Amino acid sequence: MNTGLWIEIGTLLVATVGVVGGLLALRQANRQRRLDLGGLYLQRYWEIDDDLLRLPKGSPEHTRARHRYLRLCEDEFEAARRGWLEPDQWNVWHAWLAEDAARAQVDVDLIACKAPVDRFLLLRECSSVSAQHSWKECPARVRVG
Repeated sequence: MNTGLWIEIGTLLVATVGVVGGLLALRQANRQRRLDLGGLYLQRYWEIDDDLLRLPKGSPEHTRARHRYLRLCEDEFEAARRGWLEPDQWNVWHAWLAEDAARAQVDVDLIACKAPVDRFLLLRECSSVSAQHSWKECPARVRVG
């Protein structure tokens, strides 16, 4: 083989390694972005949970904290539908939200907050299923609109 062919093969190998390395870095950056967003949701959850424990039940402030919790859940559903959350993390969160007790509490919160029927649609879709279900089976996952 001549020198020119070896240079072409070497260039192709270097370019291939560079592209693969770039794709791996991009994949890792996307995963980190999803984990960071999940961390923000966890922080918001604990702030709201602290408020729910601290504020007098039935007070307007407590009702506002319940509304913030509903909004957080709805935001998480939307982020999960768009692929913005790490799937393993979201599957754990969704499994908890899909439990009977959690779904019942969501229904109580929706009533307590006097949430209009056109609000929290994804959360309502998930809550409407009569049995615990996975994210793959969740009607909120495939909701159009």
